[in-house]
Amino acid sequence: MNRGNWGVLVAAVLVVGLAGTCLAGAMYRNDSGVVARAIRIEFSEPAEITLMWPSFSQRDPQGPATVIVLSGGEIAAGGWFSFTWRPDSARVVKVEWLADYPLLPACPPLEGAWWAQSAPRTSNGSPLDMRFCGVSIGGNYGPNPLNVAILPEEFFLYLRELHVNWVGVNIYLTVDHSMDSVVKAAGRVPGCRWGFSDEEIVRLIRTLRGYGFGVYLHVILDWDREDHPGKRVRNWTIGDPYAYEYDPEVSREYWPWDPEHPMHDEFVAEFFSTYTAQLVHYARIAEAEGVGLLALGTEMDMLFRTRPGGSRWPTEFSSQLRAMVDAVRAEYSGMLTYEVNHHRFIHTPTIPGFQGVACVWGDLGLDVVGISAYFPLLEKPQDRVPTVEELEVQWARVFDDLLTPLAKIYPDKPLVFTEFGYVDLPGSSSAGPLSDQGKFRVLIDGDGNGLDDGEEEQANILEAFFRVAEKYPFFRGTFLWGLMIASAGEWARSFGAFRDFDFRGRLADPVVRNWYREWNPVLPELTPEVGSPAPGPLHAYPWESIPYALTYPAEPQVVFWPDSSAARHWGLDGSRVKGIKAVLLEDALAVRLDLHDGDRMGHYFYSVEFRTPTARLFVMLKPDEYRASVALGGRDWRELGLVYGDALEQSRDSVVVVVPLRMFSDAFPANALARSEVSLAIQYSYLDNGVWTDERFFIPGDGRVYISQ
Repeated sequence: MNRGNWGVLVAAVLVVGLAGTCLAGAMYRNDSGVVARAIRIEFSEPAEITLMWPSFSQRDPQGPATVIVLSGGEIAAGGWFSFTWRPDSARVVKVEWLADYPLLPACPPLEGAWWAQSAPRTSNGSPLDMRFCGVSIGGNYGPNPLNVAILPEEFFLYLRELHVNWVGVNIYLTVDHSMDSVVKAAGRVPGCRWGFSDEEIVRLIRTLRGYGFGVYLHVILDWDREDHPGKRVRNWTIGDPYAYEYDPEVSREYWPWDPEHPMHDEFVAEFFSTYTAQLVHYARIAEAEGVGLLALGTEMDMLFRTRPGGSRWPTEFSSQLRAMVDAVRAEYSGMLTYEVNHHRFIHTPTIPGFQGVACVWGDLGLDVVGISAYFPLLEKPQDRVPTVEELEVQWARVFDDLLTPLAKIYPDKPLVFTEFGYVDLPGSSSAGPLSDQGKFRVLIDGDGNGLDDGEEEQANILEAFFRVAEKYPFFRGTFLWGLMIASAGEWARSFGAFRDFDFRGRLADPVVRNWYREWNPVLPELTPEVGSPAPGPLHAYPWESIPYALTYPAEPQVVFWPDSSAARHWGLDGSRVKGIKAVLLEDALAVRLDLHDGDRMGHYFYSVEFRTPTARLFVMLKPDEYRASVALGGRDWRELGLVYGDALEQSRDSVVVVVPLRMFSDAFPANALARSEVSLAIQYSYLDNGVWTDERFFIPGDGRVYISQ
């Protein structure tokens, strides 16, 4: 072990007996010329360190000793370190600044952990030496709540174009507050906004597998409420016996993870019992649906400690975690992982490092070493876009200094970034303040090359990452974060207009596409049930007997608004409208739009107008978003589709919507609708230098509503 340089005691070292306390204290300066990540202190007789600043999270040994090593922190070259000890009769003989202290502890097998050296498993018949070319689609938020029911074909075909072979789906668990020991599935808690229902999960898994993707169920325990003062709980504090010492929103009286809390034993037992029950429930779904990889937890490093973490984290949960794995293994034959937070690789006075969690994959016999990998690459944001070559140097440091030591502990387990990504913002490579994440995208072009600086940095980070990762055989792939379910047009007009992790349509898109194609050149065949949506009940209506209200030639005469100079987006997929049928049913208005043969639904909105001399009704068909909306007089737009049941249905070249008469009958009664004229306008919306711009194309022609007999 390279211990770096010996520390030099500066002339101002102070050693005093503190009156009435039998303590002594001293202050030392790191004159070694390098950053010290550990300190070795030798005393003249056994002594115990009582206070220190800055703090080091690990102390070895924990009790009195003549030699004590402090780790889990760092002192910059020239920085000061002070501490007190007892008894005051002990004096400091030697201080050594350790520049290259082992980041990870040794992980000899736990007594009774017979599975610790188990052979790597396989998933769906594929060997574990495959590359994980994955994306994570998130949970029940963003565009997912609507699209998990629609499951737009375009999205899944886009993933195949990227050469994705694995897709991560988030499963959210929750507790009400820090005193709540009953773990619940967020998807089965009324009003909880994060989780999918079981039915949605099963349907999504089947769809993903039908498109040829392996499925990773990504279990996350999260809590997003602030209505219990003093009882705040976060996934990274669960299991920490002393979280109240650093989290101002946690009170000791409400923190039963403290071993001295009167409810500690009862609380911990019920927490693990209910947490295990939830995992077993999803393990059964995973087994039944052919899921290839299941995470037992995510970024819960204080809970997933199979060994004590020094004096600061004396507790551990190996027996409870072993029982959890046994229960899950009894129901599920696929691969298991735990996803550690990347902060564990970083030793600072406030971040505990790998205390007690580094051995979890071996102690529990897990199959994949999972990492939530948002590593800071640069110390601070640059005043320019970092180059790929500069970022390659930093990624090499991450792989050499941080990942390789972990991989050496687990030579027979693949190491995977089970969560990974960077926001398309300048400075994201430093993981600095990303206060603009989620804000509306406006072009940032500091270097004047016409490209967005944030997109350039995101693309450069990923290109540098793939170049470096390729050189390390132990690294087996990644799941890129934030690629939520949506068609391209819907995404561009909604969440894709904001700064976030998603790379779709950004400069990083071809970077990911090229590397995933390199890593995963052959895609599996689609299963027979996946492809163009089958005709549904709305298409089963006898439309052949209904005449067109409007028909158009394949190359119609088009009127542009406001003038022809705005017509940048005419002639795309979906522009060759064959005709519109409008049928007045007993309690609804049914509208069908057909395209000419060979065309397919594109990125247009189709506004069908029904008008009388005194009223106007607009039905806006949005096949690109698998939705529709209705408005009277062009105001107060109301969404159709899922909001009103199975009111919207589409195939490759037609879309049908059924509008309940109750939505507009007071202002536009059925008898007036039967006498109305019908016309069509097509709209294309896009972002132009941060401003939403609409192009409208009017196709001349008027028709009439057909009244169903």
